Parts: sequence; structure tokens; C-alpha cells
Amino acid sequence: MNNSIQIEKLSVPRHLDSAEAADFLAAVEIHRQAELRRWGNDDLAYTPEEILASEQDRYERHIHLLAKKADQVVGHCHLILPVEDNQHLLWYSLAVGTQREGEGIGSALLAATEQLAADEGRTTLTFETSHPVASLAAERLKPISGVGELPADSREVRFAQRAGYLLEQVERFSRCELPIDPQLLVEQQGIAERVAGADYRVLYWRNHCPEEWLEDYAYLQSRMSTDAPRAGLAIEEEPWDGARVRQSEELALALGRTTLVAAAQHLPSGKLAGFTVITGLAHRQDMVFQDNTLVLREHRGHKLGLLVKVANLRSLAEQMPQVRRIYTWNAAENEYMLAVNIALGFEPAGYTGEWQKVIG
Repeated sequence: MNNSIQIEKLSVPRHLDSAEAADFLAAVEIHRQAELRRWGNDDLAYTPEEILASEQDRYERHIHLLAKKADQVVGHCHLILPVEDNQHLLWYSLAVGTQREGEGIGSALLAATEQLAADEGRTTLTFETSHPVASLAAERLKPISGVGELPADSREVRFAQRAGYLLEQVERFSRCELPIDPQLLVEQQGIAERVAGADYRVLYWRNHCPEEWLEDYAYLQSRMSTDAPRAGLAIEEEPWDGARVRQSEELALALGRTTLVAAAQHLPSGKLAGFTVITGLAHRQDMVFQDNTLVLREHRGHKLGLLVKVANLRSLAEQMPQVRRIYTWNAAENEYMLAVNIALGFEPAGYTGEWQKVIG
């Protein structure tokens, strides 16, 4: 039997019920099993349908590498290459099959990934490692940003360090059980409204941004790429316009997602000053994700982050009352937004390491 590791590009199938979908489905299952091992559930695992639909994104190019032994899929690396911006960057997610650690599969996939990056002219590679709260041991590793910690003795951390990656940033992964006490939301809304005053109001939409706010919303999305804490990650501005917003909305619908947005409008100028997004998944009625939240720097200090988050959580309770938990991520140095989440009932569930390597 040939036990050598073969690395090959995966041809993404057009349909999941076709014969050529077998390797793709096996690769997706490897990632799902990795999430099960890490968290004890597959809440954070992408489905085959979601990954297949994500190939439609015009602003990203996706490449899939398979590791095989004796024609069996034993590892997978999903590579994402920005198309319109950040053309120096390659982001990837790598997973090895159950009970396959220590066989050199991850190293083989990583070597192929870095070679592909060099061939594509991508000089900066980034990937994430995830760690439950309970995994934090006595020996901990701080990122270059100086805020947050990861377990220094974890297999993933050691793998990244051996490969020459630097831990640039740590994010806190948080969870909140729903429903939130309505009285708590009323109290937090009152706090936010007293500070925000009469200069701001909250706007809402579901799945589709109203045409009158489209360009403002696109501007907020562009600023998300520059104003959110990035530590030393070499991420450049993502230029957004109305067309890109519409494409992202179309993609979300193709993925079967429900998107709830609450935005703060600055009444004197008429412009949007901040926003927050909650995303629901087609295949999970019990959980959602608290996604991007941003308040423009020139409007900070008015508790607009709290204002829009409370508003969207109340909207969630009205529109999707069956949801029982919500997840979110925040940079460990983002003290204000972490404090907002804690006030709303979020608790730490784990930590995510943002690793980066410059090649060439």
C-alpha cells in the first residue's frame, strides 16, 4: 500500500449529488470533524452548500488543495485570494483528518500552499487557530499586539511557530444565551440613548439595504477594513461601492443566510455613522452570528456601538424568536466593544489567533 502523501488541486463540483462531489464532501467533513473535536459541536462548521455557493463571490478567488493517502482524502486546505484589493494577501484554512495528526499531512499541505502563494505572487499569508477557554494552560503566548493570550503548548500554536508564522493578534470568541432579559435590553438602550442624545436615530433593514442608504453603507464597509483593530496584520483598505454591497447581499441569499442590520444615522448631516450586523444560517434555526460592528471614528464617544447592538438584538428577538444562542468575535484590544458585549450578557467561549507570514 502506498502511504505517501499526494497533494492535488480539487475541482469544485457543480452539483453536490454528482459523482465528482465525493472528494469535495470528504474535505468539508474533515473541517466539520475538526470543529467537533475542538468545541464539542459543529456550530462553526461550514456546510457543503455554503462553501459551494461562496465560489460565486466575484471579489474572491477560491482554491482547494487535497491531501490524499492511498486515494483517501486525509487533509484539506481552503485558500482565498482577494481579487479587487489586497492582492498581496492569501488567507487559508487547513484541517487534517481525525486521528491523522503527526503524519506530516499538515506540513505537506502547508508547503503546497506556500508554493502556490509564491506562484500567484502573494507575499503575505494569514490563517487562524482557535482555542476553547478551557485550553488555556499555565504557559501562554501573547501576540505582537501585546493583548490577549493563547495556550503556548497547543498543537496548532506549535505548528504555526515551527512554520515561521508570527502571532499578530488575538480575538476573543464569545457566546450569549438567548433570549436576553428584555429588561436588560431596555436598560442598556436607555443608557445608550441618553449619551447619544437627539442627534442620532436607528434605522433597520433585513437582507437588502434601502437604496437611499446604499452609498453610505458601502462607505461604512470600506471603513470597516481600516478602522477596526487589525494589530500588525497587513490588510489594506477594501474599496466598497453600491455594486459590491449588492453583490454581497446576493451572495448571502445564495448561501441561505438572513441578514439583520441596525444602523445609526447622524441627523444633522443625514449620514450613517455606524452599523451592526446579525447573520442567521439556513441550516441552523437555533443560532446566529453577531458579525461586523463599526462606528466611524468621528462619531465615537456617543455609545453608538451599544445603541445599534441593543437595537439589533431586539430586532432579532422579534423576527427570529427561535434563536437560542449568538456568537461573536472581538479583537482583544477592542476594550469598548468587549465591554458592550459583556454588558449584554456575552461570555468568553474561546480565543482565536491571527497568524501571519511574509514570504518572498
